[in-house]
Parts: sequence; structure tokens; C-alpha cells
Amino acid sequence: MSKQNSSENTTSGITPRLETQKAAAQSTLINTVLARWEPQTGIDPHVARAQTRRAVEWLSQHDVAKERTDFVAALAEDSTLTTEIWWGGAVHLGLHQFVEAGLVEYRSNTQAYRWIGE
Repeated sequence: MSKQNSSENTTSGITPRLETQKAAAQSTLINTVLARWEPQTGIDPHVARAQTRRAVEWLSQHDVAKERTDFVAALAEDSTLTTEIWWGGAVHLGLHQFVEAGLVEYRSNTQAYRWIGE
């Protein structure tokens, strides 16, 4: 095996491990924030947390801030909740838990959210 191939194998082996570790750490952060949140929204807390998890995971995959319409277009249709309940009773309130935890930035002038966690 050439030196170049050996180096490529090492690099390609490290990158997936780092990405896996990063994803695991992010999942732990999300779990921690959601576990501390006791939704008082009138919908099942497990549903509120699950829908918020989907939204936060989706948000974390984007480098730009996302507005309500972006979340709705990407995620609301797959929910059993109406769009208004999905946003107002779960996702919007759940996202603010992540703002308080310092993992999501909220821009009040545009009402947009951006993932800033590691």
C-alpha cells in the first residue's frame, strides 16, 4: 500500500468517527433540553417533545436562520396535528426551550431561528 493510500484510509476513518461523535453529542444536548421541558400546551407532552425534536434536528442541518413558514413547509405535513397546533402548541414553544439553553438563536426582527449549538 502506498503512503498516500494509507493516509487516505486514516483520514476517511477518522472523519466518520468524528461525525458520529458530533451527532451523538448533539443528540444528548437535544435530549437534555427536551427532558427538562414540561409542555403545558394541552397536547400530549410526548407528542410536543417529538415534534420539537424533529424541528430542532432539521434546523441543526441548516446554516441559515429559518422562519415559521420554513418549518411548516418542511415538517408540519408529516404531523398528525393541525399546522396551527403543531406550531403553536409544540414547535414554537419547544424551540424557545433551546433558545433559553443557548443552542438556538432567535431573531425577533424576522422571527427566525438558527441552530448555534455544537
